[in-house]
Amino acid sequence: MRLLVTLTCLIWSTAQLTGLAQVMSEDARRLRLELAWQSQVQLPLTSGLASAQLWTEETNPRKFAVVELPGHTIRIAADKLDRSGNPIGIELAKKQALQEAQFISWDKNGDGQVSPAEATNLGRAFSEIDRDRDGFISYAENSRFIDWTRLISTTLGAADAARMMRERQLQDVASMLSEPTGFEVIEQVIPRVKLVLVSRSGSVATLDAETGNLLWATICGDSGAPAFPAGLSKAGITIIQGERLYVLDWETGKQLEDKHLQYATSNAVAVTNTMAFVADFSGRVEAYGIGDTNFIQRWGYVIRGRAIGDTVSLLDRNLCAMASNDSLVYVFNATDTPSVWMRYQSSTPIVRCLGVGNGAFYAGNLGGKLSKIVVDDRLGRIQWEYLGGQSFSTPPLIVGSNVFVASDTGALYCVNDAEGVEAWASDSLGVTQPLAVANNVVYARTMINEVIGFDIGTGRVLGRSLPRALGHAVTNQISDRVYLIGKHGQVQCLRPMGSVAPVMVTPPKLPEAGATEIEPATTPAEGGEMAPGSSPFETPPAGGNPFGSGSDPFGAAPAAAGAAPAAAGGATANPFGADPFGAGNN
Repeated sequence: MRLLVTLTCLIWSTAQLTGLAQVMSEDARRLRLELAWQSQVQLPLTSGLASAQLWTEETNPRKFAVVELPGHTIRIAADKLDRSGNPIGIELAKKQALQEAQFISWDKNGDGQVSPAEATNLGRAFSEIDRDRDGFISYAENSRFIDWTRLISTTLGAADAARMMRERQLQDVASMLSEPTGFEVIEQVIPRVKLVLVSRSGSVATLDAETGNLLWATICGDSGAPAFPAGLSKAGITIIQGERLYVLDWETGKQLEDKHLQYATSNAVAVTNTMAFVADFSGRVEAYGIGDTNFIQRWGYVIRGRAIGDTVSLLDRNLCAMASNDSLVYVFNATDTPSVWMRYQSSTPIVRCLGVGNGAFYAGNLGGKLSKIVVDDRLGRIQWEYLGGQSFSTPPLIVGSNVFVASDTGALYCVNDAEGVEAWASDSLGVTQPLAVANNVVYARTMINEVIGFDIGTGRVLGRSLPRALGHAVTNQISDRVYLIGKHGQVQCLRPMGSVAPVMVTPPKLPEAGATEIEPATTPAEGGEMAPGSSPFETPPAGGNPFGSGSDPFGAAPAAAGAAPAAAGGATANPFGADPFGAGNN
């Protein structure tokens, strides 16, 4: 009896946890959203999530047939399955979109049913389509009639089917319903989006972000060391666990690369499409070739302080960045030979407020300053600096012409991305993380795990959910979806009502008004301080040696007096000189 009671309690507790982890339907409606899908991911419950990120796949996009009606958009996916479980294809999707548009055009009062008064052109055929004889035609009955006309043509043959339709005086109606006219249907191509979940124990799961279907799941290695947040690029999913670097294939999860690191990392890996930059506990950064690259040499650099927080990447520019606990942001360039593109010195410490979007990097600090750093030039430029008055320590959300950032006091700020001017600031509602923008509403997470929707133009609160047992929430700069993850692996996707296909975020071409190039100050020695009033940008060491003169802890001893200088492109270009690690370790 005691065992039965215990099992009953466990089942009830699990059900309660599952329910509490989700935003319920009534909460979603208050937020002007609806449930797109929810799923359960079997990740280890004790380790927690290291990262939850979205990735836009450039190959194999989804196709939709779209018809725009006043106040309504019809989208039919080409990969929608028919009764046999096969995709219907784009041509049939276009036909179905036209048929649905025709039905909606008849349904004048929008109740989902067509009366004889609304569809007078059906005449005597109305009763044939109205199978349940209730005096109305539903969309299901309309579709069933179209399927029936297609079926008899297949089974009876074209001649016999035509004769039967004439005898029943249905030929004109069948033609009109099957091949409607007067509507424009367009083909819409939308890239596939994937949700990548990585647990601290090294388990990886990849979901289709539009359907919630599990694409694959795997485990990186057998190390007992914790895994760090993943780096996503065309090369694959790059994960650091212990002293190993893994690169997983996007399609299958197969390990494409397994590299041994010289030192255990203290932070997430920073990646481009061809390189991974790994920082250890002492501030030593090493570059490793990944994906399609010919880079095989060792390359290293010593940052001031220790890398902290998440890293960010500008993949189309082959740039990535990491912040140090010494108030610096380091931007690395991954060409044939890696280099330090620029360094940005913050006036106060940077904790985790590092972001990327619209072709620029964003850094917020504990002094309440948010800076937009444009990297078109070698030394970078500050386009604008916004002073919010409260400390920033969570990543910003950059969507279109707006930047949203949460202060440590729980307020949400909306900053115009062209000029860095505050559009609005909310009250201190306990906001900890901006999540996504959908239908002119920006959604954010709070300290007590509510989801709040703010009007994007005014900052007025439009709705909020009840507190839920959320373990993770995803910052989405890709589409108009809101992704929430429970502490026990429940994943939920919310979307604007009726939004069958996602609306992708396309950054606008923003003016460069106000952007000024900063003249670099004299480079201080590693570990030194910036002179008062000097540039926040530091000039990377010249000569191809990222350690600068005499600061390479790995290279050979300084040359004796009178020794011949190194040849151009020789040891000076490699900060390690001859490879001290030997062949075969890359």
